[in-house]
Amino acid sequence: MGNRAIRLKEFEPHLDFVTSPSEEYRALRGGNPVGSDFRVRTDNDGFIISGEKTASKKIVGLGDSVLECIYVHEGNRICAQIEQGLGNGIQVLNGGYSGATSLHLLNTILNKIIPLWPAGIFLMTGIMDLEATFKVRSFWSDDTYLRTVFEIGGDSGGWDQNFRPNMDVENRARLINTTIMACRNFGLPICYISTPHLQMYEGYYVKTRFSRPEYEERISNRRRANATVGSICLASAVPYYDIEEAFSHRPELFHDDIHLNDEGTVVLAEALADQGFFRLLRHWAG
Repeated sequence: MGNRAIRLKEFEPHLDFVTSPSEEYRALRGGNPVGSDFRVRTDNDGFIISGEKTASKKIVGLGDSVLECIYVHEGNRICAQIEQGLGNGIQVLNGGYSGATSLHLLNTILNKIIPLWPAGIFLMTGIMDLEATFKVRSFWSDDTYLRTVFEIGGDSGGWDQNFRPNMDVENRARLINTTIMACRNFGLPICYISTPHLQMYEGYYVKTRFSRPEYEERISNRRRANATVGSICLASAVPYYDIEEAFSHRPELFHDDIHLNDEGTVVLAEALADQGFFRLLRHWAG
């Protein structure tokens, strides 16, 4: 047996712990997140759950730390808000994980989601995809966050500082198209949600880390990353829910400029409801 493995971005099963952001994390965000003792519980497949609720019909959400919502209270995380909006009989499993890209999520779908046969899945990609697309080796970078193959028992690696001048849009599109095709081949309903982000030069985190031109470029890149997903979904007849505008000028909804706070997840759920997202998921669940 070899000493290398394909990385599966997930939490361990059967966890129940309380976490709090470090003082360094808070300092970078001007004191946010406010509060502490954020409870995290996982089921027997390593999905974050919203409490004690179980149901025979399950929907799975996949994404990076934006969906994970580690520093949002258990009942207010994005997947918890969606679960509440769906009502009884449907459980929403949170498969968000910090650093996950479309490549990691494709691996998760093929090796973990399909055998569970959920009623459907929704994906929120963008921020970590964007990080990957600016690396020279793109989604296959050896970056400690992005690497997809690692040595068992080895170190986590370093930060890949080898950047390309332009985004690797082509390989991201290939991964998303492959994900859609795989789900269709296995009869697994799928939809995408755009990634929320702050679209104004405002707030402690933004102003202490970026100049206005630097941040405006980040906004442009994030909009383009969302638009790419929307275009692929349109061409593939896959439902796409664009909630980007609901957060464009609302710095009070973020811990920084991408991670939502407890109020932000409520706004996201409301934006999804307005676009018929809950009707789709109820249809999937039958």
